[in-house]
Amino acid sequence: MQNSAKIIRASVFGMDENKKIREKFMFPQNNLVVTSIDIQSVEPVDQRTRDSLQKSVQLAIEITTNSQEAAARSVLVLLSCLVREERNLQKCAKLF
Repeated sequence: MQNSAKIIRASVFGMDENKKIREKFMFPQNNLVVTSIDIQSVEPVDQRTRDSLQKSVQLAIEITTNSQEAAARSVLVLLSCLVREERNLQKCAKLF
């Protein structure tokens, strides 16, 4: 998104001789000056690109979810082992 915003700003305001994005754009017909733009969203025009992007996002969400579930299962197994070990230690303590 950040790079897209830069490209859009460069397209609207133009570039100066130092290859920097200009601060404003003026319409000479009526002296209207544009000093900022608000980019609401950026979406690919090509349907195949849009579909690929959507699949990539879904896959990233799925990977993150699976990773979080695996971490939670690991914590659960560890806690279960600790509880079992605590019970074993209590049984041993009663013997002495």
